[in-house]
Amino acid sequence: MSTTSLLSTAEPPPVSWPQVRVDVSLSPGREDAAEPVRQALQAIAPFVADATIARQDEVFRNVVDGIIAGTPIRGLDAVRAALEQRAIAAIFAGTEWLTAEQIGRLRDPGAKNPHGTANRWRTEGKIFALTKGGVLYYPRYAFDEVLDPHPVVADVLSVLTGYSPYRLASWFESTNSYLGGARPRERLNVDPSAVVVAAREHVRGPTHG
Repeated sequence: MSTTSLLSTAEPPPVSWPQVRVDVSLSPGREDAAEPVRQALQAIAPFVADATIARQDEVFRNVVDGIIAGTPIRGLDAVRAALEQRAIAAIFAGTEWLTAEQIGRLRDPGAKNPHGTANRWRTEGKIFALTKGGVLYYPRYAFDEVLDPHPVVADVLSVLTGYSPYRLASWFESTNSYLGGARPRERLNVDPSAVVVAAREHVRGPTHG
């Protein structure tokens, strides 16, 4: 017995219009005309309903467009953008910046995975890095003479928890009144405990007594 695919022989499904009931009121004695009029109105009722819905949608869209058009847009603050650009330039100019590979090669020229050590330290919260051009750069001041992480850097990062890498770098690069006007990065070797205190005071914010 041969079989025929239902997909190839099935008729397309009929269009299902909304069911709208139409009542026709006629004068006495004209009941014979009620049915043809009712059928005609019944046939055009779905089209009238669709047109009404479409018109409502258009009105709604126009209202939304009007609200959007009347909503002010916050533009670029040119002064603030210029200040931020200068701050970022100062961060990168203030110290040497090394890639993970450079750190790995300097520590061990024959390392098979020179990226791994610095990236692991960053994950462990011992150091931080800035992304520039899709590459991670680590500040030289975060390491000692043999390129091991300064323990005080990890202490500062734990105090400044939640800070973005650029905000961290800005703090290390900015002059600090708790350090006699010195930059924190300049005091890592000289007085690391004072740097941690300065970080705590920074988080605490200005006090008034």
